[in-house]
Amino acid sequence: MSGPGVTITVAIADLQRAILSVVGHAEKQKQGDEQSVLCRVQFSVTGDALTVCATDGRTTGHASCRVEQIDTARLGASGPFIVHLLPKQARTVANALTPIVEDGETFGDARVDLTMSEVRIIDVSGKYPHTSATVPVIEQEQTETLEGTEPWGYPDIGTRIGEAFLRAAGASAPARAMLPRPGSLAKFEVAARQYAEPLVIEQIGSAPDGGWLVWCGARFRGIIDSRREQDDDTRRRASPRFAHLRMLGVLSAEDEARFVLGSDSVLNLPAGDVDPDEYADPDDEE
Repeated sequence: MSGPGVTITVAIADLQRAILSVVGHAEKQKQGDEQSVLCRVQFSVTGDALTVCATDGRTTGHASCRVEQIDTARLGASGPFIVHLLPKQARTVANALTPIVEDGETFGDARVDLTMSEVRIIDVSGKYPHTSATVPVIEQEQTETLEGTEPWGYPDIGTRIGEAFLRAAGASAPARAMLPRPGSLAKFEVAARQYAEPLVIEQIGSAPDGGWLVWCGARFRGIIDSRREQDDDTRRRASPRFAHLRMLGVLSAEDEARFVLGSDSVLNLPAGDVDPDEYADPDDEE
């Protein structure tokens, strides 16, 4: 395979969860809707992580899976390698391979070749070795622009999610109840099922620019833009949030050191609530 690209090895089940937890955020709400420039799934490879994200301008999903191996011989310039797939093609990639399941645990890796023209996934050690699937990537010009979002292009979802986590972590106001648009939460329930973790929903900002940060476990996060009302039920989960902040690259080495030392002055998180073993990569072995 020639031309710019990157080849990675990832766990089959990890890749499936990442894709299936976000793809609903890129799909049209009903038949006949215009296909938006935002109706695509973005795959981004940086260092030892593959990020899969999607947004329709109203809700956003962003999931990560660890890269077991990476071949950057064709990568060229430094920085992330990014491609976009239509939601249907992303689902094809997610459903192409089958992991081995034993005693409730999943095993098996896949090799993923990403180029500027296609994405190919090949079973390395899953249930059906050498099984493969290839789908084309899309160019921005192939889809129309959603009305009202013409200046956006495709947004920097990772940066927006990172900023949302910083705002939520540093907020001193109580959490707000939400009044989501019909169907908004159903998209996030997909992620909750994929990761077998409950959803956490937290206020970010204030009207009219506010919304809610949605996350589960330490691998999935998203945003709901919605109306809000007062809610006295505030819950803080410091360790998983810190894992997200660290994975999104929005914390300095000093921030991490202060947390390990028990400081409560960084991002308004409680001292002693961050376990170093918990905020490390969730897939790292002890």
